[in-house]
Amino acid sequence: MYRVAVCEDQPHMREELCGLCGQALKELNVPYMLTPFVSAEELGEAMKAGHAPFDLLLLDIELEGKSGLQFASELRRADDRVSIIFVTGCEEYLRDGYAVQPIHFLLKPVDYPMLYDAIRTDWRLNGSKRHFVLQEGARTIPLTVQQVRFVESFNHGILIHNGEGSSFYRITLAEAEREIQPAGCFCRCHNSFLVNMDWVSEITRTRVVMRDGAQIPIGRRYYESAQKTFIRYMAQ
Repeated sequence: MYRVAVCEDQPHMREELCGLCGQALKELNVPYMLTPFVSAEELGEAMKAGHAPFDLLLLDIELEGKSGLQFASELRRADDRVSIIFVTGCEEYLRDGYAVQPIHFLLKPVDYPMLYDAIRTDWRLNGSKRHFVLQEGARTIPLTVQQVRFVESFNHGILIHNGEGSSFYRITLAEAEREIQPAGCFCRCHNSFLVNMDWVSEITRTRVVMRDGAQIPIGRRYYESAQKTFIRYMAQ
């Protein structure tokens, strides 16, 4: 499920953007969930709640209250790599907006082919890599990368830890690694652990320290490759 948030304080423009986004995603045959927001504050509260992490944000730069540019800057300072498309009626904001690395700027009135191309590019380069499935016998389990902080081998299966608890699946860690690997952000650090590098804050000789404070052991033979992989990933 590709999750898109549209943040626009003008009702008619918000409705139009939602309609255009939905049209593009249907044409691209991408399963999606689209959520409208009237302010950056409302969007921020939804993101903090974390119930439905977003893959793409369409932000009006000139929002009442906190601007879209201010909101995007806060996300980047918090190391949030969510994709952003800015929508604006003024070209004067373009130079400042590039500092937060948006994937595109769209000028109002929004040109549908340009919006379509921007969404298609983000899905191909980023969105498809943020999702994966685990195959447990005849059962298919869809997951997002952001849901998984680390994976642990446990009792002839695996535990997927999401920060609020864990879920058990009766597949091997090697099988999980094969399914997860295309996402490009998971690293094997131990015979019994895979970690999501989006959640790693530090790697030492003996452990991987996660941003939520969890500490994962690092195997001696995995240390060098894990450290190099993490450095390359953070430099992207």
